[in-house]
Amino acid sequence: METKKGQKRTIKVVIVDEDTTFLKMWEKIFRLMNFCHYCLTNDPEMAKILAKENKIDLLISEVVMEKGSGFKLAEEIHKSNPHANIILTTTYNCDLQRFNLNHPRFHILYKPYHKIDEVIKFVANVINRKDPRTTAEEDSWSENETFPEVMEWKL
Repeated sequence: METKKGQKRTIKVVIVDEDTTFLKMWEKIFRLMNFCHYCLTNDPEMAKILAKENKIDLLISEVVMEKGSGFKLAEEIHKSNPHANIILTTTYNCDLQRFNLNHPRFHILYKPYHKIDEVIKFVANVINRKDPRTTAEEDSWSENETFPEVMEWKL
């Protein structure tokens, strides 16, 4: 990503997931992307601290964690940094009506991920504030029925 003066700006990302397999996968993805500074953690409280200290551009968080909710974490990050992009990941179908969501601004990415190259394109588009639907296969995304501003992805 470039700044207004054409200088390259480092993209800052925090990834939180209690499953180390997915943390390793995200580490591999961001190594391949090679233009982001990223922090991996399995603790939502640490993710919150890292996000605030680093004024992140992107939060990637599991929805359901023993130590906290990805929805709650996303809401807290959004309050302190409204420009941060948010991708929530989950293995389960999300009934967003169950959660008290005020003006949700995030993507839901369902696990498992089948096409890493598609995940990389998706993340790059989100970081660059481009519509990820423009480069995605038609059957890989849908609007959430309750909150149409929330895009659900199966990549």
